[in-house]
Amino acid sequence: MGSYKNSLSISDAGVKRIAEHEGTIDGLYNDPSKYCTYGVGHLVRKSECFMLAGANSDEQLKKSIQKQWPGKSYETTYVPRTIVTSENFAKIKEAATRNAQEYFAQRQHKKSFVNLASADQERIKTHAEAAIKEETDLLPFVATDQFKKDLQSYETTVNSGVTGVALTQGMFDALVSFVYNVGKGAFNSSQLLKKINENIFMSGDDMKKREEAIKEIEEEFLKWNKSGGSVLKGLTTRRQDEADRFLSQARQSLETLKMTQNLKK
Repeated sequence: MGSYKNSLSISDAGVKRIAEHEGTIDGLYNDPSKYCTYGVGHLVRKSECFMLAGANSDEQLKKSIQKQWPGKSYETTYVPRTIVTSENFAKIKEAATRNAQEYFAQRQHKKSFVNLASADQERIKTHAEAAIKEETDLLPFVATDQFKKDLQSYETTVNSGVTGVALTQGMFDALVSFVYNVGKGAFNSSQLLKKINENIFMSGDDMKKREEAIKEIEEEFLKWNKSGGSVLKGLTTRRQDEADRFLSQARQSLETLKMTQNLKK
C-alpha cells in the first residue's frame, strides 16, 4: 500500500453540490436532528436554537420568524440574519436568554432556574449568555460566506486522512461533502476511510477483489443515512450521490481492466 500526500481544494461544482444537499438558509434554524444550525449546515450546537425558541415564545415575536423549503421535503422555520436590525431583536434575545437559562438549569441541576441557589444561577447565566452570543455572533455573516470558510477545515481533514490513494477532484469533492455532513471525528474513525486507504478498489489485477472493494466502499457510504436513529430519504440520496462520485473512476478503471483481460483470452 502506497503513501500519498493529497493537497486538493474543493471545486466550485463540489461547493454547489454540498449547498444543494444541505439547503441554504440565511439564518438560524434547527436541522432534522433538532441541532441549532446556521446557513449551509454550519452546526452551532447539539441542542435547539435558543434564538428561535425566543422568537417562538410570543405571538408578536413570532412574526420575525420566516419559513423556507430549502430544497428538501419539509418546511424549515428560522430566525433570519436580518433580525439584528429589527426592533424585536432585543426582545427575542431576552426571551432566548430565559430559555437558555432554563435549559441549562434542567440539564445540569434537574431543577427550574428560579429554584437554584444564587451561586448556581450565576453559573447558569454565564452558560446561557455564552450560548446566546454563539448564535448572535453568526448573524452578521452571509450564509454562503460562512459556508466557504467552514469548508477549509474539512478539506484539511480529507487531505490528511486519505493517505492510501491519490485522490481525483471528483473523489475529493465527494469526501468533503461526506465529512461536512457526518463530522471529522466520525470520518477519521470510520471503516470507510480504512477501506479507502487500503486502496484495493483502485489497484491490482484481481478483478474480483476490486469489485468487492468497490461494493464495500459503496456500502460504507450508505450506512451513514440516519439522523436520530431514523433513516432519512434525503441522507440516503446524498450518500448514494457521494458514493457514485467517489467511485466513478474506480468503476471505469475496473471496466477497462475487464475489457483488457477479455482481449487476452
